[in-house]
Amino acid sequence: GFSAFLVGGCVRDAILKRECNDIDIATNATTAQMLEIFDSYETQTAGIGFGTVNVRGKSGNIFDITSFRQEGEYIDGRHPSSVTFSGDIHTDLSRRDFTVNSMAVNRHAELVDDYGGLHDCTARQIKTVRTATVRFSEDYLRILRALRFSAVLDFSVEQQTAEAINELSHLCAKIPPERTFEELRKLFSTPYNLRLSDILATFPDIFNILFGITDVKKTVERIKKLGSKTNFI
Repeated sequence: GFSAFLVGGCVRDAILKRECNDIDIATNATTAQMLEIFDSYETQTAGIGFGTVNVRGKSGNIFDITSFRQEGEYIDGRHPSSVTFSGDIHTDLSRRDFTVNSMAVNRHAELVDDYGGLHDCTARQIKTVRTATVRFSEDYLRILRALRFSAVLDFSVEQQTAEAINELSHLCAKIPPERTFEELRKLFSTPYNLRLSDILATFPDIFNILFGITDVKKTVERIKKLGSKTNFI
């Protein structure tokens, strides 16, 4: 009786024909209604304060089901001042970081793509939803997420998005260390070392800020010698 959409990474990965490990669903149901609907299933409620209930399907897969969200103004470079569990799928998609992560599919396999995510999957590029400088200023971690998705998906970074990253690279110093570590762990574990070398060369200030890497050219050449599809770490 409620609306429900597959959203985010699982939609992107299906389009790219990549294996999907995380299945996210957005719905207009409240968490109380979700728990009632799935009362015969194994559920986890650690994320209930964020509007999320985790449901283990009969196949064993975990589904993260979250109420539609609207976010208030960001106040500290990481968190919105308020979160409201309301709205519709279009409102929910508008708060997401990158176009390739802002697509949804309903139960009729119809794609909701308000921000051109399908085009950017085809073009193999990372682009922010709406204005890049605004999205990165709201949440500094999105800067590292852009680099990580570029590396993991072997995508380029769209020009205006790249310009905003370079302009705001100094904000990376304000990201909590544990979040920085997790993003960089994924970034440096990519099999696409030529993409990684391009990232280092295109955004040298970030790696100088985080690691004190000043000789980017030497680092890039070292990565290129490893080949295009070998693990950097």
